[in-house]
Amino acid sequence: MSRTIQYNTLPNAIAGESRPCRGVRRRRRRGGRARAPFAPRDPGRARGFAVIIDLTAHALRAINVWCAQEKDSGAIPVGTTSSEFSRAIERGFSFLTHSQRSDGSWVPLWFGNQDHPSEENPTYGTAKVLMAYRDFNQTASPEAQRGLEWLRQSQNDDGGWGGGASIPTSQPGNVGSSVEETALAVEALLMDVASDSTQKAVAKGLRWLVDAVESGAYLENSPIGFYFAKLWYHETLYPLVFTVAALGRALAWSKQPSRQTSSTARLTC
Repeated sequence: MSRTIQYNTLPNAIAGESRPCRGVRRRRRRGGRARAPFAPRDPGRARGFAVIIDLTAHALRAINVWCAQEKDSGAIPVGTTSSEFSRAIERGFSFLTHSQRSDGSWVPLWFGNQDHPSEENPTYGTAKVLMAYRDFNQTASPEAQRGLEWLRQSQNDDGGWGGGASIPTSQPGNVGSSVEETALAVEALLMDVASDSTQKAVAKGLRWLVDAVESGAYLENSPIGFYFAKLWYHETLYPLVFTVAALGRALAWSKQPSRQTSSTARLTC
């Protein structure tokens, strides 16, 4: 049974404690057990991880922005406390830890890839989760490092990324790299450019993106959608938004005074 989550219950929603709708309350009074499809109390035993992995990462990043504004202004957001945020963050990352696959990837709900054997898109899921780890300065965590390694190993020979590791497509000669997935992978990997292996992967990815921009290929959108429902569609804004985000972050990183080293030059195109 679904439920409505208001903006001021976001921390509790991640903790699996948001107040349910009336129908759920009635089930509880009658002795039934209500199950909510959002951040289970025991992440290690949860089913259907793909349903909420990317949403949890998005929510954690939103909380990070909210907490930063609270710290800057000294005000407490309506309906929340710092302790509620702290508990939500802890439980959110606990869920992400338990939902990481053994190969280091995460699989999302919202994006699929038609060429993936399971029509999943671990590139999108892993990149989005890693951005949450980045925002909370958890790049060195074992989970983040496994995710970064999965992204590095999943790079195609042409320097781009597709839905997984070098997945061939139905189009002859196409190795499956897309603007959307390459941009997301590059942005995520930029959180770990101190690593030589990441520097090489990012440099190849940036060259792929720059070539796509210069050739106009960045305007080509790929089929995405709800892989579990076989609902595929094209979104013209995604390649634009993801490319700008990746190139913008690379440019900002390269301009930092502390980054003006020989390694930085390898990230430029």
